[in-house]
Amino acid sequence: MARPREMIKSQKDFEVGFTRIVEHTVTSSASVIVTTLETLMRSGTLPADLFEMAHRAALSARDMASRVNAVSELFGSADSFSKLRPASYNVEQFMSVLIEQINRAIGDKLRGDITFHMEAEEERNAVFDARRMSIIMYHLIGNSIKHGRTDNKNVRVTCRSEAGMMEICVRDFGGGLPARIYRDPFTYKGGLGTGRMADGMPSKVTGLGLPLCYKLTKDMGGELLVKNLKGGVKFTLILPQEKKRLHEPKVFIPDTALMQNCMASVFLKEENHDDNL
Repeated sequence: MARPREMIKSQKDFEVGFTRIVEHTVTSSASVIVTTLETLMRSGTLPADLFEMAHRAALSARDMASRVNAVSELFGSADSFSKLRPASYNVEQFMSVLIEQINRAIGDKLRGDITFHMEAEEERNAVFDARRMSIIMYHLIGNSIKHGRTDNKNVRVTCRSEAGMMEICVRDFGGGLPARIYRDPFTYKGGLGTGRMADGMPSKVTGLGLPLCYKLTKDMGGELLVKNLKGGVKFTLILPQEKKRLHEPKVFIPDTALMQNCMASVFLKEENHDDNL
């Protein structure tokens, strides 16, 4: 008979293995669905109403895959977003390109501006994993756009070097985090969204974004802080800088598919639900 410690280890191994299987199944299926729908959309044969339906279905499949990836990252495989690959990046180049990508993708859907300002005078490099950093920024900016409770959809991203660390701030003017989330914003509370979807299915898993951002930040040896301000909220991401310049900073090229997956619900223009942060 297995001893209690062996049973706990076995149970944990089973949960991790099961989570990986579910993640692989869902993401593989979503990939086929998205590829098929986007091929139909590019064919030019769909009437306008079916094109819009196909577009929303593809975004929904991307959103589903993104949520399953988040569940797997938080509770299953530590490598669901790929192994940690820290490198030196010029933060100004990284953020400028990433924010330009988001602005192009959102276009006139957003009633506001996403802006970036670099305050660091000298050292502009920091060490991080580009994929994890991208996911964090897509989620934080996406939350500001989707969950803001005011008409002011402006988002400001600023960076500065301080005592050998790089501080990256995401500031919005959407009314701040609700009190029940602000008390413990980075702990997953569990559960589904309220109500049911149009087809009668239960609402999707919610509340994954901020806990995921926190975990990915910790993976990179950083800190993620949050503070409600007058009229909005500010997230501060603190990352280490290189103590010695050993390598030239890598040039960042954003991943379009990653952005579409992480921000699919923003592009779907869903109703604002502050319990979905």
